[in-house]
Amino acid sequence: MAAAAACLIAQTKVDLRTQSKSVDFSAASLTKPVRTGTSLPATCSASEMFYLTSATPGYNLYYCTASNIWTPARASAQKYTQSFTAQTSVSITAATHNLSTGDLTVTCYDAGSPKTRVEPDRVQVDAANTVTITFFTAQTGRCILQ
Repeated sequence: MAAAAACLIAQTKVDLRTQSKSVDFSAASLTKPVRTGTSLPATCSASEMFYLTSATPGYNLYYCTASNIWTPARASAQKYTQSFTAQTSVSITAATHNLSTGDLTVTCYDAGSPKTRVEPDRVQVDAANTVTITFFTAQTGRCILQ
């Protein structure tokens, strides 16, 4: 009996995948289904998720879509919009767009109705993540950074 008691005391972890059926955590006082932190881990494997606590609220969830590749969840894909009037060049600083990346997609639309997409002559992202959008002729509308 003493040996059996020693075995029970030694067990410190329960593997819910193999030791339970139809687990319902809805009555639990706390659940945390994903890892959290202030920066994305350097490594991951496909299907992992991560909650980035330092991101703008609502834009925190990331998926590991391939080995060591973190992708923001669709609902969490952050964007910034800036309007402009009669400009041939629009500059948006990293401090303004606050997207924390230089890997940006820029889409611009005119101010008309219905909205028409306007193709910039040039889009440049410098080392500080400042985006400069240049048009052939002066434009009025808005640009969206994602």
